[in-house]
Amino acid sequence: MDSDKLNRWLTLGANIGVLIGIIFLAIELQQNNENLAAEVRATNFFGMADTWRMVAESPELAGAIMKDFADEELSPSESNQLFSYWVRVFLTLQWGYSELPEEEFRRGLDFQGEGYRDLDTFRSAWERMGSFLDPEFRDFMNENVFIESR
Repeated sequence: MDSDKLNRWLTLGANIGVLIGIIFLAIELQQNNENLAAEVRATNFFGMADTWRMVAESPELAGAIMKDFADEELSPSESNQLFSYWVRVFLTLQWGYSELPEEEFRRGLDFQGEGYRDLDTFRSAWERMGSFLDPEFRDFMNENVFIESR
């Protein structure tokens, strides 16, 4: 009888140990999910900040954007530079669209849309991207940023 009682106590102890291990695993998974969400937000922030850094560090790009705002004629080189810049912006936005919670994504999008939606090069680059971008993202942008162009 003593060995049967001992086995039951050992089994109970092992089961409690397994239960404690599962609880610790659940806590660790929750912390990991929170860390991954923070990493996604940081990646988006750095991607968007990088688009601004590009302008800040390139007087040529900044000048081309200012010429575009002033409706001045752009050289072929400036047009190409702006197209490349807008592609970078669109790819960053597409990443944010697919990876961020909608509310968080829309906060950054509102600024981008208000600041650039009327620029010819912005709209032209959007049209030239064609099927390169995700169709769901294109539909979203057409409905929320390029509203007047539909």
